[in-house]
Amino acid sequence: MKACDGLDGAEDGVISNVAGCAATFKLASLRCAEGRDTGDDCLSDQQMKSVEAIHSPVSLGLALQGGVSSFPGWPILEGADWTGLFGFGTRPKPTNPPEALKDFGLAVLSDPGVRYMVLRDPTADPLQFDPAKHEARLRELSDLIDASSDDISAFKARGGKLLLMHGTVDSAAPPQNSVDYYVRLVARFGQGPLDDFVRFYVAPGFGHGTGQFIVGWGALGVLENWVERGEAPVRRQSWTPKMAIAGARARSASIRRGRAMSRATSMTPRALPARTREAAQARPPPLKLCWRNAAPHR
Repeated sequence: MKACDGLDGAEDGVISNVAGCAATFKLASLRCAEGRDTGDDCLSDQQMKSVEAIHSPVSLGLALQGGVSSFPGWPILEGADWTGLFGFGTRPKPTNPPEALKDFGLAVLSDPGVRYMVLRDPTADPLQFDPAKHEARLRELSDLIDASSDDISAFKARGGKLLLMHGTVDSAAPPQNSVDYYVRLVARFGQGPLDDFVRFYVAPGFGHGTGQFIVGWGALGVLENWVERGEAPVRRQSWTPKMAIAGARARSASIRRGRAMSRATSMTPRALPARTREAAQARPPPLKLCWRNAAPHR
């Protein structure tokens, strides 16, 4: 946080310039002397490997609905809070089944899906789960519950409008999932046609209902106006490419000296990772986002 907070021009406890942070902050700067665990003010080599594993994408070894074949890394280096429910727990090895708060949060989160939906065996050990050995069942489940296909032509044809919003520090559903999906939508429809029925917004500092920012937005009202009155979400503030930043950049609000200040932005070509930037052509206008405790924007 110390290395990246001010990269967006405001030291407010929120990392908005995700790509700038990735280029500036080096995990090695937290390494303990000789890589040994010497306390809470540095990381041992083993701890650094754990952080890198959590932050790295994972190949599934198979393709699910929409051609999804990997799972993004978690935002542990983007300012997410990895204590409490999503924390590392209080013991190095989880029980079977794992217990909330006592065991690693992601193990607790993923255990029921593997145990009951895929394996359908209450006595199974999900830590030994190998996706490649259960490809047919995973594909079946993906078709039942996933919404990852970028072919939403039928939805568009019926006049549907879609608002997507994701927080940069969501520890339950990685924000890169939504970024990747939006990029595939752009590739399929083209930016201009996509803007006619889809808007995507990323909220720095917002997690899975928690985070440094608790963002509130009048999505239903905006959708109603868009669908029934033809009033598309409008830009509240002009943002130049220089102000936009790579990664997951969309400023929703900033708190300074106790005052809520709205600063809404949306996805732009620079707001996407370098590996997917070429798929985006232009930015959609931002939606009005507001601090939960501030007066609503209308």
